[in-house]
Amino acid sequence: MMARRNLHHKAIQRKLHGLGMSVEVRIIASGLSEREAFEVEIERIAMWRAAGIDLANKSDGGEGWSHKDGAKIKVSLARKGIPLSEEHRKKLSLAKIGKKQTSEHIRARSIKLIGNKWNKGKTLPEGTKQKIKQRMIGNDFAKGSSRSEKHRAAIALAHKGKIISEKTREKMKIAAREREERKRNAALFS
Repeated sequence: MMARRNLHHKAIQRKLHGLGMSVEVRIIASGLSEREAFEVEIERIAMWRAAGIDLANKSDGGEGWSHKDGAKIKVSLARKGIPLSEEHRKKLSLAKIGKKQTSEHIRARSIKLIGNKWNKGKTLPEGTKQKIKQRMIGNDFAKGSSRSEKHRAAIALAHKGKIISEKTREKMKIAAREREERKRNAALFS
């Protein structure tokens, strides 16, 4: 959003930043159509100007722009296949730190991925496996630490009443045997 701000607004932000402050953003309405949003913008600018506040707005509001659906599709298609720079990836990553996804978002993503088997049956390259291994050093859960009684009870409650097919039971038995084998081997070599 900063790129679309006028020079007066940018100067105010720099000045506040220098004082250890920032511009306060308040959402006063949501779920509006574009037309309704422009009406609220015009009303608020008029209200603050009538109160004698010196605003950075150069107009009375209401003439902003938004992409129409066709334009959004064109922009999307133009960006397809263009990799993001490392700096851009880091900025996107930093922007998500500490933000929790809503249960509605998680449910929608889950529904969208039903039937998606994009990674099923693929094996990771040895280099990737080594990187993961290095990142897991010091991770107590990765070391096979035991879960608390409270945690185990919660898992048991979540699975209570579920019907597990014979095929799945067999897979679980094999996985449990492999886990035990890894633990025995780890004990032998440590």
